[in-house]
Amino acid sequence: NYKVEVGSFQDLEVELKGLPGRYDPGNGGAMFVVYTKASPYAREMDVAHTLTLAAPNAHKALLDSGHLALACGGFKEIAPGICEMKRVFVREQFRGLGLGKQIAQALMKTAAATEKYKAMRLDTLTRLPHAESMYLSIGFAACAAYCENPCDDALYFEAPL
Repeated sequence: NYKVEVGSFQDLEVELKGLPGRYDPGNGGAMFVVYTKASPYAREMDVAHTLTLAAPNAHKALLDSGHLALACGGFKEIAPGICEMKRVFVREQFRGLGLGKQIAQALMKTAAATEKYKAMRLDTLTRLPHAESMYLSIGFAACAAYCENPCDDALYFEAPL
């Protein structure tokens, strides 16, 4: 559960109620959700053949048709030429399959394709041990704090697009 692991700050509840909101492509953002038709308990399933990246407006239709959201992530504009990757999350039973990395790379590619952004930033927490190494592996580097984060273990990263 994202709220348990990360905490409910940075307007999470407001964002969830107002999706797509700042993640809407018309507002310079994007959000992707990985879905599968397979059972939520079949961790060994062949995810590569069943996942679909979908825009948030398709979310309800996919859930209504029996799909399960496995992972998500988005980006939004935070300053001219700079966007922020947010809400990258993978359900616990599907971690280790590369879904977080796939979403992060898709978000970076999508942001770069807009030609609106020169850089992408993100913040994460040291209590999410695989996040830091994954972000470093796809081109992010540590940077100075760019937003307020109430957590003592916050880390900040930036990547060129």
